[in-house]
Amino acid sequence: MSRAKIEVYEKLYATAFAATAKAAGDVAPENRLRQSKDGKAHPLWLLGHLTFATDTIVNSVVLGGEMTLPGQYRKMFAPGMIGGADVTADASQYPSWDNIVEKYKAVTANTFALLKKAQDSDLPGGMKGQTPPGFEEFFKSFEGTLGYMLGHDSYHRGQMNLLANA
Repeated sequence: MSRAKIEVYEKLYATAFAATAKAAGDVAPENRLRQSKDGKAHPLWLLGHLTFATDTIVNSVVLGGEMTLPGQYRKMFAPGMIGGADVTADASQYPSWDNIVEKYKAVTANTFALLKKAQDSDLPGGMKGQTPPGFEEFFKSFEGTLGYMLGHDSYHRGQMNLLANA
């Protein structure tokens, strides 16, 4: 069984996750709740959102693994269109920054463990996990979703960097 293409995805995810971890490490404490305007994402929410999205979409839906985050992460870090709460600059509404960083490390380590089980033959197929109702069209391609989630990580990492350095 070939894994040549999956190994490329492993490297791409390693690069993306390392860049996001570095970006998170570069956010000064006083900038962790900085928003471009009220109700918009801030670095703490963005890091929590990336942690939630990786656990939910990559690890559970695409790769068929078990979710590892506490259930409240969905309410705190999912976008409003799928039941997430409004973003707030009230730090008491979220886990601590350090807690989210630790969860991010654990979730991304799980991604690598799950990717090790994937084969190139999985790429043209569908999800290994359960696709949420109403998202069948969005999550119809294993490889397409893996690629999309790399872009998702990059997009939100860019937002985190902009807000941290504004």
